[in-house]
Amino acid sequence: MSSYLGKSVPKSALKPSNFNVNNTSNQNGRPKSAFTNILCTFSNRSDGKPLESSASNPHFTWRIQPLQEATVTTSAKFMYQRSLAKAEILDSWTWKQVKRIVESLPSSFLESNTEGCFSSSSSQKPRFSLSSVLEISQKSHQQDNSNESKPHPTSALRPIHSRIQTPNLVAGRVAVCPEVIPAEQRLDTTNACIIGTRRAGGGDLGKVMLDITTNASTIEYSLYSGQPVVFKASNVNGRSLTAFEFYKPQILPVFNVKGEYMTFNEPNLHVAVACGPFTTNTSHEVAPLLSLLKSVKEHKPHVLILLGALVDSSHPLIGEYCDSTFDELFQTRLNTVAEWCHLLKIRLIVVSSWREVCGNPVYPTPPISKPSWALKNPDVTAWYENVTFVWDPCTIKIGPYYIGVSSPDVLFQMSSGEISSNCTGDRLSRLCRHILTSGTYYPVHPAAEELPLDYPLWWEYARLPSNNSPHCVVFPSRLRYFIKDVDGVVCVNPGLTARPSSASGGSYARLVFSSKSPEEVDELSRGAVTIQGEVIQL
Repeated sequence: MSSYLGKSVPKSALKPSNFNVNNTSNQNGRPKSAFTNILCTFSNRSDGKPLESSASNPHFTWRIQPLQEATVTTSAKFMYQRSLAKAEILDSWTWKQVKRIVESLPSSFLESNTEGCFSSSSSQKPRFSLSSVLEISQKSHQQDNSNESKPHPTSALRPIHSRIQTPNLVAGRVAVCPEVIPAEQRLDTTNACIIGTRRAGGGDLGKVMLDITTNASTIEYSLYSGQPVVFKASNVNGRSLTAFEFYKPQILPVFNVKGEYMTFNEPNLHVAVACGPFTTNTSHEVAPLLSLLKSVKEHKPHVLILLGALVDSSHPLIGEYCDSTFDELFQTRLNTVAEWCHLLKIRLIVVSSWREVCGNPVYPTPPISKPSWALKNPDVTAWYENVTFVWDPCTIKIGPYYIGVSSPDVLFQMSSGEISSNCTGDRLSRLCRHILTSGTYYPVHPAAEELPLDYPLWWEYARLPSNNSPHCVVFPSRLRYFIKDVDGVVCVNPGLTARPSSASGGSYARLVFSSKSPEEVDELSRGAVTIQGEVIQL
């Protein structure tokens, strides 16, 4: 077996002769295991059925299909991007989210705001002017002889610089004022501002300070830098928006799997999700990676999803490594995982990473192409038959189930820069809800200083599905591991395979997807898909 093995791991432990894929079980049906430290569990099943310890049909072939909604082919860029192009992309994204929020508001509310918007301008005209008579005549003629459509709900929005004496609808993007580079200045109540949108402000992309302290005791808000918002505010002097109420976007419904059943005997889908780093900060030994593979061997999932870099370019000792080239180091580690999954008949999904020492230093990150050296050896070629390389981020369809994955620690960045007041519920769920309602896997702007965000690629490849939400979304983070149901979408933080600054073991997540028969679908209030999961300590 051509694997990169550390000095502390005997090679005999991984010889094919010692590779027994048949697990022994105890009297309770659970496999005998050293990996019994379950950190947290989750289930949205109504029947209380326990989580299966391993796949019931491990050799079932699942179809894996990465989904990309990119409309054009955009090449990866490694250069400074023009501020104008960046502003155009952010403005288009902001307006798209603003439309979603406004269209979800009650029509009666929008009509009252629209009347208020134009009442002041119409009252300034002479009562019996010729222009007013012609205008009234034209409107009545259109109403009698044509089916003129109603104005779009966004017509109720006021420009952010308008002098508004009474509360009206305004929209824009939250930012820190002044914006600084690097983006280390955190958002707070004293420096929050709103950047307007061209379509709601007549081409004005200026900034107006946001006052959320005047009504702090009565309004509910949760804001982060870059967030598109629609809210009711006044602006008496044209320089400061006093917020009265913020309107929350809704999470899109999950994909309907009612017509996607492949076979009558389709088993439950077992997925293991692990995120790098796969070594500790003090060594290049891959003992954490091998611990993960041994646990995967025991539970035998259908699919293993790997996120993060196999060879992390930010590793403290990467500059001192001289045993081989970086390409060879990456090759041996990837071969280890590919061969292991090949012997176990497990489908492997490798999510690319901008931190990969041999990868593209850009986010979103293009998928790794199948290694050319894998085609030179027939044995190695067989290892990669069940390997799929995908973008970071990506929405993956496995059978009838949709799973979203993204490797940057957006939860940590969002949590360190979020400001909130009078919010109820779990904070981690609230952060996940922000991402799911933003329409993108990375909604924080400006991005983290170390993240090489390419805005054209971000606009094309970092989108969440436009009409539905995935059944499950993976958000790896240094924050505490969790599995949560957020308005019908199961959000997972599997933790890190290796804790860089800790001697204790890392963790990964196991997920089991199941779908009811077509006769039982209508009886479920949450849809046809149920998910169970657990986070396991290595």
